Amino acid sequence: MKVNFLKTTIISALFLCVFSVAETFETQTRTHTCPLQITASATENSVKTKPNDSLKEIAKPYLGVYDCKWLYYGSEDKKDVFEYLRVELKTKGELLVSYKLKNGEGGKVPLSYEYDFDEKILRVTGQWLLLKIDKKFPLTNGEITVVMNLFGKLVNVKFAKN
Repeated sequence: MKVNFLKTTIISALFLCVFSVAETFETQTRTHTCPLQITASATENSVKTKPNDSLKEIAKPYLGVYDCKWLYYGSEDKKDVFEYLRVELKTKGELLVSYKLKNGEGGKVPLSYEYDFDEKILRVTGQWLLLKIDKKFPLTNGEITVVMNLFGKLVNVKFAKN
């Protein structure tokens, strides 16, 4: 009799635990909040999410290569000077500007970046030649628009994701 009572008590306790967990999960699912921190492991990177992270923040759709579509320095169209001019947004906040002039000269400029999903702003930081860079540019619909003053002239560049 004691064994049956103990067995019934354990089964009842397990049932109550499972029911309360299921009810809590159902309630949290309906309100779209979940207190869990999920860690998913890929090949070498791990993705850690917080309760308010969106799928876009986890997937990072902004990563990739953006080719120059136009480039104006002052009122002069300078795109035809380049064979190519690219911005690559890599993981871990690494940004690489690479270019090749039509005369064969080229180079790469490593910089850093942060992307704000709410504001759709790309903040670029680093150093190029003697310039310390800390600028914010809009990144929307797969396009980066750069408008800044460089050596006394306005630079206007549009990069689009390929």
